[in-house]
Amino acid sequence: MQIGTITLGFTDCRNGTMRYAFDDGRSGNIPLSRLTPNVTCTTSGARPTNADFGYSGNWYDAATSGQGLVVEVNPLTPIVFVAWYT
Repeated sequence: MQIGTITLGFTDCRNGTMRYAFDDGRSGNIPLSRLTPNVTCTTSGARPTNADFGYSGNWYDAATSGQGLVVEVNPLTPIVFVAWYT
């Protein structure tokens, strides 16, 4: 069942906005900032590469649909961020 819409927009490698509109009339904008620096994002020139950052992403097992992990291996900070969603 749909209850509204969201639109994501990004102004650069670190900032964005989430615009939402619920079917009941509520709406608004939420400014977004990356939790950790993006290793491969650049606004000009060639994109840098990093082998460790390649492990970052959303991981799941199709047999257990609806749960998985969000992993970010960030060598710039250095931080490893893991969130389990279910």
